[in-house]
Amino acid sequence: MIYFRKYTYHNECWWCKSDDLSREHKYKKSELVREYGGCRYKKNVIIAGNGKKDMWFKGPNCLEAKFKPNLCKKCNNSDSRDIDIAYDVFQKYLKSNIAELTNNRCLDLNNIFAADVNKNKMNLIRYLIKHVCCRLAEANIYIEDEVVSFLNGGYLLPYITFRFEIAIDAYRMHQKISSLNEKSHFSLGGMQCISNKTSNRARNINSYFQYRWFRISYLCDMSIKPLDIMNLNDKIPLILNFNANSYFSLM
Repeated sequence: MIYFRKYTYHNECWWCKSDDLSREHKYKKSELVREYGGCRYKKNVIIAGNGKKDMWFKGPNCLEAKFKPNLCKKCNNSDSRDIDIAYDVFQKYLKSNIAELTNNRCLDLNNIFAADVNKNKMNLIRYLIKHVCCRLAEANIYIEDEVVSFLNGGYLLPYITFRFEIAIDAYRMHQKISSLNEKSHFSLGGMQCISNKTSNRARNINSYFQYRWFRISYLCDMSIKPLDIMNLNDKIPLILNFNANSYFSLM
């Protein structure tokens, strides 16, 4: 059995090892600005779950909206520019078409990216990987070299797999809320893992990040075979996921 290595990043970028650190957004700043504006938020305007408890956001640049410093300025900005743009295009489409996606249960990347679908598909997945790696580094999990190689331009994605879902519990919750601004549009799931009690090392780790009821779940497992993202189908089915405990606790 192969386990993820425990590692604490002390003043060190998990991507390139630089010490010129910055804070990556858990929720992309452009997303927060589109939903809530770019100024300081009034009290009670936004609540965002982080898997353990709800957090009040004071604005799009508040510390609660960001990871701890574990990614350098260069990796977070210039080196991530294309993947950030691809995710921003994806998020704009999601915001405008979430009802249609819910009905069709299919995410067609050809409808999202008008040109260079394969290139933008790679960049979208790389953005998701950057997000996952920031969470893993914050949880003191070492980011393996093969994952960094994928971010640096490789096509084979090792150890991490994604599921695109419609969270039925969140959908029904939003239907019950008269003003969506009373509840967060964004949330992160808690990080769950199967570990070896003797060595205290994680065998697999799973969590998700979510916009309204659109959820991207991920599983990190060293036994997952590398996936050629170029061969990933452009039409991605949306899996229905119903968490009865989460839904019925609202009633």
